[in-house]
Amino acid sequence: MGKKYDIARANEMDSGWSLWKGDAVVTSEQGLGELIKRRRDVIVAVPAAYCTTFSLALPTQDESVFEDMVFAQIEKRGLAESAGRSVPFDYYVVEKKGAGVLLSVDVLSSKLPDAWCVSAAAAFFPSARLLRPPVEHNIMIWSEHGRLVMAAIVHGRVSGAIQLSASDKLDTALAQEVNLLCLSLQADGSIGESSRLVVLGDFARGEGVDFGKNLMMPVEYCSPAVAGVEAEASEHMGKLLPLPVREGHRAKQKSHKRNAVIMALGVLYVVVGAALWIFSQRTEKNIANLEKEVEANRPEVRGIEEAASRWQELTPAFDFKRFPLVQLNEVTRLMPPSGVVIREFETKGSSVRIRGQARDAQIAFQFEEDLKSSKLMGQYQWNMPQPKVGKNNAASFEIQGELNYATSE
Repeated sequence: MGKKYDIARANEMDSGWSLWKGDAVVTSEQGLGELIKRRRDVIVAVPAAYCTTFSLALPTQDESVFEDMVFAQIEKRGLAESAGRSVPFDYYVVEKKGAGVLLSVDVLSSKLPDAWCVSAAAAFFPSARLLRPPVEHNIMIWSEHGRLVMAAIVHGRVSGAIQLSASDKLDTALAQEVNLLCLSLQADGSIGESSRLVVLGDFARGEGVDFGKNLMMPVEYCSPAVAGVEAEASEHMGKLLPLPVREGHRAKQKSHKRNAVIMALGVLYVVVGAALWIFSQRTEKNIANLEKEVEANRPEVRGIEEAASRWQELTPAFDFKRFPLVQLNEVTRLMPPSGVVIREFETKGSSVRIRGQARDAQIAFQFEEDLKSSKLMGQYQWNMPQPKVGKNNAASFEIQGELNYATSE
């Protein structure tokens, strides 16, 4: 079963509003906003003065084109001049005839008072669609804010409604206007030839004597009964929202989305912050544990380093290639037959130093290249600063060699 809604309906004679629950008035207020306040379960019955309802016959039953064809008719009638495509409108299928269909169209007026655009309202419906006439009648008249309104009914559904321009009383002038309107409706097929009229409201029976005598149809009087909207709720609830209300809802939705995003970002920030804090705490704990392990193993590491250093110093004693005499013999072998004199040869640990004199700088550089290309002495990285050239072009040189561990291994 659908949700139950109360109806805010314009009073019959004054400018106030009444809140209807079923067929009974719960309370009344002068202003619509005061009546609804912050309630979300109230539907506004828009008076006919601010909502145009007309019937429209279409030559097709293809529902996919209904909306465009309806809007074209709204534009043709000049009902969308101020709002364009955004004008609030809705339509109902009243009757299917052969290959065509009869629709009932509602268009909300742009002149709807701002005080009536209550954003808390659940929906806005034409007042004609919220009245329940007896089933055997196809014409109904009622009063709202001191103006009489007439609506045509087909198969129990309102097809069109119009504000009456004659007297606001049930008199002869009103009867003549109703007769003319009924003839027009019969001519375009909106109602059948045999019509029955019901007048809803608290009218004095005496004042309707002349009205009834001059009508071309029988008339009946009864109290207004407000219809429920459960069957219409899912499909038509938001169609006639006034533009200010619609924009307010959009702004509120954007605000809710923005707040949701901000809240999500805040939660994410807290979660990430908590994760980072936990991670940092664990990292600090791991670092502290590692530092303790390092301190505990430091004596052993120091002993290993010292042992490695001693073994490195003793390497020349075990490595044939690093015996000083073997190296000196190789250096002597690499010397040219003449032009180079070795004055000092020193080997210590992983380094070798050779000082000497060459006939010229070119021979000194050639001697360095020979050391680099030697299979035995090539285990060192050789470096020779620029030789000092003295008298007769004689060049004093000093060649440094550092053991290349990768090569030696």
